[in-house]
Amino acid sequence: MILTGFALAAAMFVSIYLRGMQQRNNIHNEWIMIWPCSQGMAWVDYPIGAFIFNTIWAHGITPETAWYIFMAGNGAAAGCMYAMWRHNRKLARNA
Repeated sequence: MILTGFALAAAMFVSIYLRGMQQRNNIHNEWIMIWPCSQGMAWVDYPIGAFIFNTIWAHGITPETAWYIFMAGNGAAAGCMYAMWRHNRKLARNA
């Protein structure tokens, strides 16, 4: 259960990081990166959604599923902050 929670957090980190970078690609017209970023989002988001749906469908909201949702939120927050950091770092380098 604990390792699965950390794996889910890592997957959410990647998912939200890719979303943040996709926003950056759109804002700064980086056309070449839009397709790979979109593919990465699809390959990460679908298994996350399927896992959470199947877990809740099979067991309902239990302490185990609450742990998974909590870890997913932690991974999402970390991914968002990392995307923001990367964006600011790239802006500073281009200035």
